[in-house]
Amino acid sequence: MVGQHLSSGENASDSSVIELEKVKMEMKMMEAALQGAARQSQAKADEIAKFMNENEQLKSAIEDLKEGDAAVAVVEEVKKNNHVVRKLEKRQHICTLDQHIEEQFGCGRLLACISSRPGQWLC
Repeated sequence: MVGQHLSSGENASDSSVIELEKVKMEMKMMEAALQGAARQSQAKADEIAKFMNENEQLKSAIEDLKEGDAAVAVVEEVKKNNHVVRKLEKRQHICTLDQHIEEQFGCGRLLACISSRPGQWLC
């Protein structure tokens, strides 16, 4: 009887050691899974931070382009070929409005003549 009691006690301690080893193994697996999840979440956070940084850079680039477009328009307006400038000045001197047309513009109304050949006018 005493031998059986010792045998059952050894079985109980062996089963608790086995149980303890199982629990330790499960804890290690859980810890590894948690570390993997932490690495994944950190990678996602880094990716989001990178996208936010790129977004800010693109916003500033857009603002620079908007300001640049206005500057380009001013430069294009100012920069004209000398030949074009002379041609425009010559046309301005040649083309003068008739006195009657100027009076009609001053009154706010203009009488027009419709011809069958548009674009054929004399200056």
